[in-house]
Amino acid sequence: MNQIREEAAVKQMQLIVFTSKSPCYIDFGGAFYLISPEEPLAVPYNKIDPSGLVFTVWGSGNVPEGKLAVPALHRIAFEEGRAAGDTIRTVDWGDITEAEVEPLFIPLEQREEPRLIDSLEIPYSGGGAKAELYTDNGLRLLITPREGEQFSIALGEGSGGRLFRYDIGPERLTAVRMKSENRERLILLNGMLEKVLDVSGTQALIEDGAPAVYEELGTIRGHRRKTNYELSGGAFKKKRELTGFFGREPNEPAGASAKALALVQELRLGIEGWNAPLIGGPLEDASREELQGFLGEYDSELAYPAEEPEGRATVGLVKGGGVRLYPKKILFEFVNGVITDIKEP
Repeated sequence: MNQIREEAAVKQMQLIVFTSKSPCYIDFGGAFYLISPEEPLAVPYNKIDPSGLVFTVWGSGNVPEGKLAVPALHRIAFEEGRAAGDTIRTVDWGDITEAEVEPLFIPLEQREEPRLIDSLEIPYSGGGAKAELYTDNGLRLLITPREGEQFSIALGEGSGGRLFRYDIGPERLTAVRMKSENRERLILLNGMLEKVLDVSGTQALIEDGAPAVYEELGTIRGHRRKTNYELSGGAFKKKRELTGFFGREPNEPAGASAKALALVQELRLGIEGWNAPLIGGPLEDASREELQGFLGEYDSELAYPAEEPEGRATVGLVKGGGVRLYPKKILFEFVNGVITDIKEP
């Protein structure tokens, strides 16, 4: 952040700050700069051609398995003296513009021989069949009935999985639990091999005798959403959704910016017990509803990408999406590490 602090001291009103969630290189006409989540890059407007900025983003190490890093060409335009993204998302903070860049990876062209992953005897059409889960440009299920001809069912992308029986009440179901990168998918098939449930998340499993899906919510403190399903009328329907940590310890935010983000995330999600580790002083008596009313409606939140004086942090609240964002700025003030005041700057 040193570069941001030094540039901001001179030209706070004329900066583009490049941020990334993963390390990558930016190439400005042959000049390479490495940026990372911890080290953004600040470029003054007066070093940029007024007609716009064209640059290339390259990945820096840690290429995901089965992927190929390729250069991505991007352009930032200038409209009425302000920067605005054409091919990447930009955030107009008023005093500076944040440009969010990410390295580009594409799948490697790979053709492997079909590979058996798992097999299981299953109920089928009043009799039985052998089910075999195998890879063949994705995952497929090969069905060999005791009587009748063999056939296969395409299940979609996946790199692994398993088959198991799932009996619930009078229903005898076949379960397929698939994995693809950091995602899981659970498919339940009835005796005619018709889908009665097809759900996915960061985890998708049978838990306590019923289907459950966990989804990471991307919060500072590590919240997850858990969705339970129940069988009704021959198909599964949502029973309830809960948000929490579910047996794991929450992450404790460090630093003013992380604490401010954690608070607005928990207010947006409507989480019980939201204020305990984060606020103090005059705000301790404020209700969740009062703070939600002050912040208004928003779909996501962003951290201000430049250094701020000790004891304060700015968060941008965004409603809607798109390539160009104009966040509502909220200033958080701290005393002894807890938030004591929230206001619009």
